[in-house]
Amino acid sequence: MLCAAIATKAVAGQKRPPSRGMTSDVSIVAAFLPYCDAMLLDNEIAAYLREEPLASEVARYDTMIFSPNKMNAMMEYLHGIEAAASREHLARVREVYGPRWGGTLRDRLPQRLGNDGIREVGQVVSAG
Repeated sequence: MLCAAIATKAVAGQKRPPSRGMTSDVSIVAAFLPYCDAMLLDNEIAAYLREEPLASEVARYDTMIFSPNKMNAMMEYLHGIEAAASREHLARVREVYGPRWGGTLRDRLPQRLGNDGIREVGQVVSAG
């Protein structure tokens, strides 16, 4: 269905062709979306997945779709997972990953993630 959505936009007069990585993106989404709770995708492919009829198909899998222009939502999602983790679970994580794992999600993120909407940890730039 994703390829059909791309073709439909092209026929409807989309001026900009799909990006060079679209073929890889389609393959990744097709292979992993049914098995993921959440996916971080580029803005272009995420936009296709948020539009009908693809949005209804994605909803069948209950997979959250995030992109650089939706980083605030992704950070809220990740903080929610961390906040919901039991003490026992967090103790097991520290046991497996060692004492350096501790701290908050913000502490573990790289300081710079590139030109994808994040200037520094925890400071997300609104893209729209």
